This record gives sequence, C-alpha cells and structure tokens, in this order.
Amino acid sequence: CQIVPEQLDLVDFKGQTPLMLVSEAGESELVRVMLKAGADPDQQDWQGMTALHTAIKSRVDGCVDALLDHPCQLEKITCDGKSPLHTAAWTANIHACH
Repeated sequence: CQIVPEQLDLVDFKGQTPLMLVSEAGESELVRVMLKAGADPDQQDWQGMTALHTAIKSRVDGCVDALLDHPCQLEKITCDGKSPLHTAAWTANIHACH
C-alpha cells in the first residue's frame, strides 16, 4: 500500500474502491491498514455508497469502528437519500446506531 498509494482509490466499473470492497467483506484489519495508508473513506460508488455504508451493511462491528475512528463524513448520502445512519436502521445494525 505504501509503495503505490494511488492504487488505494482506484475504482471498478461500479465506482467501488478497494476500501469499500474490504469493508463489505468484513475485513476490519485490512480496513485499518488501508485507512492508515491513505485510502479515502468518503469516495462514493455509482449508488452514492461510501465505505461506511458498506461496512454497516456487512454488519462487522470492527469495520464500522475502524471507519468511525478515522475521520470520515457521516452525512454522505446515497442516490436514494440514505445516510449511513439510515443504512444502519434498515439493516438493523444496532452497533452502528450508537
């Protein structure tokens, strides 16, 4: 990650970054490593989702905590108007609501 930091924010055809994908996969330690290496947690995919949205959907508390411990924008909304808190509510992710 430190050798080629620009690759941390490359997007796939859906606009998803590696950070979004590892957040969705529930890889909390990798989320922390990528954030420390400079990955942008506030990038949005084609639906407007951020890494925090995907971490909340994954229901892995460690991923949510890693993103909340790192400065990220909590007011980013998806194309259909959902903030990370909305995502936490509709996925019944009580941990993310705290």
